[in-house]
Amino acid sequence: MVYPWPRPTRDAFFETLPGLPAGVSEIFAHPVLDSEELRRYDLNNTAIRIHDTACLIGPVVRELIEQHSFSPISYRPLRELRRQRGG
Repeated sequence: MVYPWPRPTRDAFFETLPGLPAGVSEIFAHPVLDSEELRRYDLNNTAIRIHDTACLIGPVVRELIEQHSFSPISYRPLRELRRQRGG
């Protein structure tokens, strides 16, 4: 695990992404749009979830990803590859 959540995703990305080796790495976040529903079900991590959303849709992290030539994908292609290989 790269960082224990809840920690600002932007900080973790800027500390971790530049040093990742070639290959597949999994990075996760818990993005949620600010809403009354969020504020009812997550009383402890509301701000960090809102931050995760802003981080993942904003230009700063996108530029970091492009700068280091990463290729973001969803988990689905990895899951399908694993299934094809019988894993």
